[in-house]
Amino acid sequence: MSSKIPNALYPVIVVQDRYQGVYSGGKWLAIAVADTVECGLRRASWALEFGPSAGDVDAAMFWMGAPDWMAAAATPNAALDALLSRSNPDIPVRPE
Repeated sequence: MSSKIPNALYPVIVVQDRYQGVYSGGKWLAIAVADTVECGLRRASWALEFGPSAGDVDAAMFWMGAPDWMAAAATPNAALDALLSRSNPDIPVRPE
């Protein structure tokens, strides 16, 4: 499904989760529109410094209300599928 990412979500990046899924539920993170600025940094940079990559407590709290522009899953392709599902709930996600 990852080849069907809508242009509106580009650029998309996929990175490994700092905590290997302990808080996010997945070892890989997919970030939509990664060049959009959030809190003074592009989403990609912000996600590597703050939110899901912050300290244990902050990362756990981040995933309690993660934004629709980020998703986590066990594999890179599954993370992309999860991102698609978050941005469009009508798209089914393949089982991992």
